[in-house]
Amino acid sequence: MQILLSKIMAQNMGETHERLVLKILDQILSENAHNIKVNHNILLKGKDATHQIDIYWEFLVGDKKYSVVVEVKTLSKPVGQETLFQFRSVLDDLREQPIGIIVSNTGYQEAAREYAKRRGILLYELREASEADWNDRIKMFDIDISAYTPHFDNIKLIQDIEWNIQELKRLNIPLSEASKIRVEVSDNLKFYDENDKEITTALVLFNSLVPEGLDELPPTKVVYTFDKSTFINTSNPQVKMKLKSIEVTISKILVTKKIQIKGEDFVSYILKNIAKGTNETSSKGD
Repeated sequence: MQILLSKIMAQNMGETHERLVLKILDQILSENAHNIKVNHNILLKGKDATHQIDIYWEFLVGDKKYSVVVEVKTLSKPVGQETLFQFRSVLDDLREQPIGIIVSNTGYQEAAREYAKRRGILLYELREASEADWNDRIKMFDIDISAYTPHFDNIKLIQDIEWNIQELKRLNIPLSEASKIRVEVSDNLKFYDENDKEITTALVLFNSLVPEGLDELPPTKVVYTFDKSTFINTSNPQVKMKLKSIEVTISKILVTKKIQIKGEDFVSYILKNIAKGTNETSSKGD
């Protein structure tokens, strides 16, 4: 639960309540692989009343189903006990008896914390990092990055000419028209099997041909021969071209780059688990 919620910390607290809820919803959808249902801003009918719910979430852990209600509070003062009373009454009225979570940008009054502890409500505080959060953290550091970067040039396709000629005849395309058929040759070129299922791309294939090791490589011609029937698409949707092999010139050079990183770019927001007193940190770009 904490891992999922910690990902929303890059939310600007000046944004509207609605957008903050959407951030949480998006993270739940992307992080949990066992969702049954995720609903945003819905009405749920309880035993005695109908309730507006920011996020209602059902998921499986093993064979056990859980339901969660998340309420987000963007306020100018700490959340008081009366808010917890109201939230608990909603949870008690819902037939699913869901787990309750509140996320606040301003923290909680002591009475609210005690009540949440007694009644099993999970509290989180979402806020921007303060100066005190920088204790024992490095605020600025330099990094030298060195990498051996491969380059691919002079890509040449070696056709199965006999098969391709027979294919043109089968399609009743005159050989004089063959010169008008084009193939876009690039790193993104896709290769297919005889059932039109994608096998790989040129970039993936070329990277597999780069020699291992931390050494530069001068421009070197490499020929890769396909061990099974391999085809590419052409500018004519009817025509696919069969290949025997592909040539490429591969080089590998050392690239060094110096970058300076500000620590605050890594720690911009803090999500605090009120019950455990633990923090999760997040950067502006998360």
